[in-house]
Amino acid sequence: MANKRNAIILGLGVTLTFFMLTLVPKQAVQAAAPSFTAQVTSDDQSTMDNQYFELNLQTGQQTTTQILVQNLIAVPNKIQIKPIVATTSSDGHAVYTSRPGKSDKSLKHKFTQLTGPTQTITLPPHGEQTVTFNVTTPKEKDFVGLIMGGYQVSSLTAGSVKSPGSSKADITNKVNYAFPALVSVNGGQEKIRPELTVGRPQINAYATMPYLNTLVRNIKPNLLTAMTLKFQVRTNKGKKVFSTQQSNLSMAANSNFELSLRWQPNRVVAGDYEAIYDFKTKSQSWRFRRHFTITDQQAGQLNRQNQQIQPNYWPLFIIAGLLILILLVVFSWVIYYKGKKRGGR
Repeated sequence: MANKRNAIILGLGVTLTFFMLTLVPKQAVQAAAPSFTAQVTSDDQSTMDNQYFELNLQTGQQTTTQILVQNLIAVPNKIQIKPIVATTSSDGHAVYTSRPGKSDKSLKHKFTQLTGPTQTITLPPHGEQTVTFNVTTPKEKDFVGLIMGGYQVSSLTAGSVKSPGSSKADITNKVNYAFPALVSVNGGQEKIRPELTVGRPQINAYATMPYLNTLVRNIKPNLLTAMTLKFQVRTNKGKKVFSTQQSNLSMAANSNFELSLRWQPNRVVAGDYEAIYDFKTKSQSWRFRRHFTITDQQAGQLNRQNQQIQPNYWPLFIIAGLLILILLVVFSWVIYYKGKKRGGR
């Protein structure tokens, strides 16, 4: 239980109030501080410090979730409460935001299909309101597992806060609250074990640097937490090229993300390689071996794009030296031949 809560509060990227620096159009009302607060209020649900919903339900069972929203400004505030599906971010952490990662094709039941549609309310100045959603589990009797989602709360009236010290009104921090919802159906969270698979690695350039990208999938309806990765690349003859490690990874149920690891050293050499992935959690481990090839064309293009690689002019110097040597030999032979011919006369 402690690992799960840590994953939700830390590893899953859940922050009840998260600020995201972005460029947005000017708002009709621009708050100097957050314009609202929100918290979980359901008394009949298992919650963690009013931060998330933990629902243990049976097939076809219905319950409710409630969120209390309070207006902190002296004008009416239009608030949107949007159901969302939990996904895994590109850096390998389960997240509950409307900025989506990818749901995996193995996902059968989305949280947004279990609960009601997006709700929009208008709060009076300094007013408050409790927003209620119904949650109904799938009627599929054979389904056992964890369905992950949540609710994102944002203001459509004053949803952004001007950045401190900024003289431009259109540079703001957007304010949202995200409340995870974990729906365990037929005891699935305890019965179902997560399962990882990985795709074939591909090398690409990102910001001029070479990265090895691999699709990582969690194909079962349960979350992965506190996961570590030990990764290495070898040549087809077994010579180690590079290795790296990552820790505190997590994945939402039935989700995937693209594992992106910087190629080392900077210069890419064409050839046949093997990537070895060792994933480990407290109770499970996986090892995957994937073979891949880097062509001469790929290596050349990646190295030309890489600004950290100094151009190698030695081949040009060698060729130029050989040409000069050949010219000298030819010139010497011509001089010798002409001189001999004159001497013969």
